[in-house]
Amino acid sequence: MTQDIVLICLDSVRKDVFDDAAVRTQDLADVSFDNCRAPSSWSAPSHASMVSGLLPSEHEVTTHSRSFDSLPREDTLFDDLDGYRTVGVSGNVYAGPTYGFDRFFDSFFVVNRENRFPRALSPTADGYDMSVSGLSSFLADALADDRTVKSVLNGFSAFLDSATDVGPRTFDEGAKPGLRLAREELERADRPTFVFLNLMEGHIPYRPVRYLDADLYDVPDGWTSDEKGVWELFDEEYDERYWDRRDQLYRATVDYLDRRIAAFVDSVDEETTVVVTADHGDNLGTAVDGGLANHKSSLSEGVLHVPFHIVNAPDECEQTGAHLSQLAIPELITGLSDGRVPDVTSDRIVAELGGMSAGPDPDGDDEYYDRAIRCAYDGTEKVVWDSLGECRKYRIAPTTDNYQEQVGGPDRPPSWATDAFGTDLTAFKSAVAEDGDDVDVDASTAQRLEELGYL
Repeated sequence: MTQDIVLICLDSVRKDVFDDAAVRTQDLADVSFDNCRAPSSWSAPSHASMVSGLLPSEHEVTTHSRSFDSLPREDTLFDDLDGYRTVGVSGNVYAGPTYGFDRFFDSFFVVNRENRFPRALSPTADGYDMSVSGLSSFLADALADDRTVKSVLNGFSAFLDSATDVGPRTFDEGAKPGLRLAREELERADRPTFVFLNLMEGHIPYRPVRYLDADLYDVPDGWTSDEKGVWELFDEEYDERYWDRRDQLYRATVDYLDRRIAAFVDSVDEETTVVVTADHGDNLGTAVDGGLANHKSSLSEGVLHVPFHIVNAPDECEQTGAHLSQLAIPELITGLSDGRVPDVTSDRIVAELGGMSAGPDPDGDDEYYDRAIRCAYDGTEKVVWDSLGECRKYRIAPTTDNYQEQVGGPDRPPSWATDAFGTDLTAFKSAVAEDGDDVDVDASTAQRLEELGYL
């Protein structure tokens, strides 16, 4: 039996928040892995690892080299999906055409709050200048497009977004059109189909918007998590009011994604297997998160421990307390394509980060925040070490999501941890530092990256 497969990647959704807010998806799941860890802490290297099964030091999509050109298609899961049509749908700039992620797919669609109809002409995806003068050029092309009405609606949404901060917030970041498009692609397919979706609603910034359930938060209209930048959050004491508001909106956002995913599952054939996970989580400023924010310079449990659920699984799979690394996704997807759920868990797994991640530079201590970090898990033991020579040991609690407690600081990581990596950490960091990101970014992409805190 050959399955249609949909892999949904929720951006920036940590497991404990998903467990609390996404009850529908969990109820639908046939197989759930409670101990899943992302292979890195932010979108570019994490996505490359998810589709290849390789660590960042192997696929070379890292902090200073974000293009997927270093990753050959034959090294990815796409090369193993014989007979499948592959479709990509993404609202994530780093998992999109700008950085070459689209080249793995037979068809690829960009979705966001300005691009509600991805098959029509898109002002953002197609690189139009949406100033007043640029709008006229877009409208002329839209009127000549086969999907005139939908192209014009895309332009109208984008123009509102460039002119005001109010109108487009009626629309989500791409979940609704993205899931609709995925369903349409499955329905029109004449052969087995693999669909990958990245849904961006879980990523900062958070603010009250119309598509969220207002009963789930008590936050003033006009408030935004952007009132504090990431380095401001690093430097100041914990602001209880800020984090309470941000947490409410974060959970309401995950609830929204959960509703959309449940509706999507209900709309597709029961033989369509749907895998739901996240590319990474986020630190929320708490003591357990080490006082850190977002997903900068960290391999904490808040960042790495992510949900992983399989809906409409083709067969049963014994669920154990062992770890699941997203490096096993290619093996899992290949198994699902054969109508089975392979055992992809392991007692020991690893993750790594080549540097600070994309975004604004800190005011000082660049070397520390841009250090390379590695970690390894063995049961409930987690060892974290970095390119500056610091090493710490933590105890994690399998039944307590996104939790870690420091229990020591050995002089160096044990051999069972370092042997899992093919390169020396110092050599990895040196190679990353020599890389250069020469990708040309158009104005609309730069605006989107800035909004997400990456510029």
